[in-house]
Amino acid sequence: MEYEVRAESFRLEINENVYQRFSAYIESYNYNVESGGILVGILDPSHNSIIITDITEPFDRDRQTRYGFHRMEKGHQEKMDQLWEQSDFKKTYLGEWHTHKQKRPCPSNIDIKNWIKISKKNIHNSQRLFFIIVGTEEIGVWMVVHDMVKKLEVVEN
Repeated sequence: MEYEVRAESFRLEINENVYQRFSAYIESYNYNVESGGILVGILDPSHNSIIITDITEPFDRDRQTRYGFHRMEKGHQEKMDQLWEQSDFKKTYLGEWHTHKQKRPCPSNIDIKNWIKISKKNIHNSQRLFFIIVGTEEIGVWMVVHDMVKKLEVVEN
């Protein structure tokens, strides 16, 4: 099943493999510590869509606590580089994801500040970055628009 997020005249799709990984967290994750990683995907301007095709998951050096996930560069960057090369330089960084022990996840003030900081960096291939929180029952998707965090409407196909 694909998720589709419609906002500002574009479509964000989360492919089946990524959706299954997020669903596995919902179904069997113990939420004693937060997990997370990066979102990787393809920009498709011809269809005005963005497709999340891959995620990274926690590496040994990441810091996972009950109320936080701090992603280290090592591991995630190497995986991003590998996906970039294997896709003939089509796959790119699209944002971040992490878990929350909430039925309907809501970003913390720390999340919001971090997302705005990430969005201000001028090192991304995509003008739109996405931030996903996997809760215990739902998946929430946000983006930063003009320094404001905006939750996107999710429609299941």
